Amino acid sequence: MGDHEKTPKLDVESIWFRGQRVLRTLLTTALTVLPLIPQVVQIVQGQWPAATGLTAVAVQALAINSALTAIIAIPTVNKVLTHIGFGSVPRAAAKRSAIAKQVGESSPPQITDGSDQVLPR
Repeated sequence: MGDHEKTPKLDVESIWFRGQRVLRTLLTTALTVLPLIPQVVQIVQGQWPAATGLTAVAVQALAINSALTAIIAIPTVNKVLTHIGFGSVPRAAAKRSAIAKQVGESSPPQITDGSDQVLPR
């Protein structure tokens, strides 16, 4: 293999707070599917043509999920979601970060408990 064919190695960081990512995906998926259930029922009952009905539902699902994903990324919305456990970071991590900022630490302490820990390299 020539030098031009070699693939450079990638250094990819670990995903922080994997559990939170799963929770947020479940939340947006549930909120996407709920308003589409009546349409799917109508398609199954034959009230809509299957091909065009399923296409319409799929397009609506993509649009709803895209909008929800953008909405939960808004800092104010993320802060509210953090209070109820669906934020981009676990509530405990957000509390630790807030405490660290109050006492003047330049970087908040790392999470060392649970499955969502950030491991030092």
